[in-house]
Amino acid sequence: MSPQFSPGEISSIIIAWLVLSIAITYQNFLGLFTGIGSLEIVVAGFVATATGFIIHEMGHKFVAIRRGYVAHFRLWMWGLLLTLFIVVFSGGGIVFGAPGAVYIAPAAMAAYGYDSTYRPRDPEQENMVISAAGPGINLAFAIAFLSLLLAVPSGFLSTIALFGF
Repeated sequence: MSPQFSPGEISSIIIAWLVLSIAITYQNFLGLFTGIGSLEIVVAGFVATATGFIIHEMGHKFVAIRRGYVAHFRLWMWGLLLTLFIVVFSGGGIVFGAPGAVYIAPAAMAAYGYDSTYRPRDPEQENMVISAAGPGINLAFAIAFLSLLLAVPSGFLSTIALFGF
């Protein structure tokens, strides 16, 4: 395993992604078991959630690492439960996603095997840049998904683009 990922971090990211993906596609996901759901919509939702969530969190993580911080994604169990509770009791009408976050620390870089030549100077500016990395990636993907939505005819790719946008 790469020294940039702590033990259990990848499985935490996957669990959070699955919970969010099920929440976002809840009505169609349940419908798959009763014959009224759309597999295309569920798959498109899972793909869009991968870009909207996983890549967003990795944006925070790798910008933090590049700037000399230790950064790890951690599940927030209450957030996972709250996500599931709200989506189930709203029938899929409301999605609240807070399954975890990337936590950063400026110290102990060498102990985790990080080798960064960048050293933080202004902690507030560093925090701002790291915090903006995730939404910046989301904005770039939104533009890409909008372009895809406008470029492709109706079908599976346009469904992914719609979810991603």
